[in-house]
Amino acid sequence: MRYSVSILFFGFFFQAFSQAPDTLWTRCYGGASYENAKSVRPTADGGLIVIGSTTSYDGEVEGNHGSSDIWVVKLDESGEPEWTKTLGGTYQDEGFDIVQLPDESYVLAGHTISQDGDVSMNHGLTYDAWIVKLSVDGDLVWDLSIGGSDNEELFGMTISGQNIIVVGNAYSTDGDISGNHGLSDVFIARISFFGAVENIVLLGGTSAETAYAVANSNDQGFIIAGISNSDDGDVPTNLGQQDIWVIKTDYTGAMEWSKVFGGSAMDRPRGIIPTQDGGYLLLAESSSADGDLTSNSGFYDCWVAKLSQLGIVEWQQCFGGISFDGSFSGIQLSDGSYVTANEIYAPESPGELTPHGGTDMVLKAFSADGTPTWESWYGGSGLERPYCLRRMNDSSWVMVGETNSIDGDVTGNHGDDDFWVVKFGIESLPLGIKNSSSTHMKIYPQPATEQITIEMDTELSDAHYTLFDVLGNKVQTGIVNLISTFSISVNSLPSGIYFLQVNTNTDQYSRSVQVLH
Repeated sequence: MRYSVSILFFGFFFQAFSQAPDTLWTRCYGGASYENAKSVRPTADGGLIVIGSTTSYDGEVEGNHGSSDIWVVKLDESGEPEWTKTLGGTYQDEGFDIVQLPDESYVLAGHTISQDGDVSMNHGLTYDAWIVKLSVDGDLVWDLSIGGSDNEELFGMTISGQNIIVVGNAYSTDGDISGNHGLSDVFIARISFFGAVENIVLLGGTSAETAYAVANSNDQGFIIAGISNSDDGDVPTNLGQQDIWVIKTDYTGAMEWSKVFGGSAMDRPRGIIPTQDGGYLLLAESSSADGDLTSNSGFYDCWVAKLSQLGIVEWQQCFGGISFDGSFSGIQLSDGSYVTANEIYAPESPGELTPHGGTDMVLKAFSADGTPTWESWYGGSGLERPYCLRRMNDSSWVMVGETNSIDGDVTGNHGDDDFWVVKFGIESLPLGIKNSSSTHMKIYPQPATEQITIEMDTELSDAHYTLFDVLGNKVQTGIVNLISTFSISVNSLPSGIYFLQVNTNTDQYSRSVQVLH
């Protein structure tokens, strides 16, 4: 009986996202000046951590060091701030990504020109790549600057084993940087959890290259999305002006293959994610109407492309209006479909505005084969931009970006642009199944490689757990008795999304689990 209930639950999960999900809550965070939220990650306690930049000195922003600071906001699952942290010095500091380590501390990536405040050193009055570790409560543990006499910038990061992988660009030819191929190179650095630089890899040609996003591949290597203006060195070709450059590396950052995408105009990636079949989903903006692009409605369009494991385009979609549009981020759902976060300035018809009046954040969904299925628009009469869409631990999603609206879907703006955080999901589940919150069940790490640990807020007696794959098949079961914390090995499971159910005599709790090897 429990097995059939589980199958019905998963069937409901698939149906629930055949259209736009419920908006669980939205909230603005910031001060009277400018904030932008660049990334969001789920946290082990069921909440979320958001990173971006701020130029405010008031409102919810405390302790700005001068100019712009990196701003980190820790939220509980309902969006209430638990703590905030401004990081930087007198000059410009910008934050782009953050991850939580197995000990529940945080490491963030960005760049800084400062030489004081929280910045322990800088190689010159130019940007240094800046990596900072924070305790679980947001206290500064250590910081690390990497650079030379020119600019180094970081835009993306991930975790691999006991290391942090950061990507961006490097212009220098001295200091920590050697082997530059030209104007700027794709910069890849491996850093230990203790802040030691393990190795640095530069990839590029004689012109300018930058990496904007990195993700773990299913073979313990990495997939990196960036731009290239070269047609020599490590870059296989140039299609015209600025191209999208996708690089597959091994565990050390050494290049295994690379592909150039785009057309004769300007093309730029915003994100890339691994897919269940070992391929990748590329999110980009393009002003080209030729080459790999099938159309262009005006200026920049959104471009979403599904790539095979070897970087071959399996399907693609161009969409947008007559102005500047772009695809920034995306997720894959358990049924193989995709949801993308996009910025759209205007519909296709000249003279029309978006549904809310200005730029909107737009969720657009595609089936596994790339067929558009639904879209939903969010915003106000001002401008909104989505930088990141991320799945949380409880099968909900969070989209973060910036807004300067004070109407429509936006409430509580503090002035100018604020962090805007929107959480989506299912309000309730049928058949008496409970969607666990942090007060019931906590699972970490996410994603998992070797094992997951489950913490309950009460001791379990005569309980059992079942792990299902996305088709509802049982893949693992076990008994839990007289403990509140237990671990499950996932080492033998293929990478993908699974669903854990814990059944007691009176309750049933469920939570999604991501496995990534």
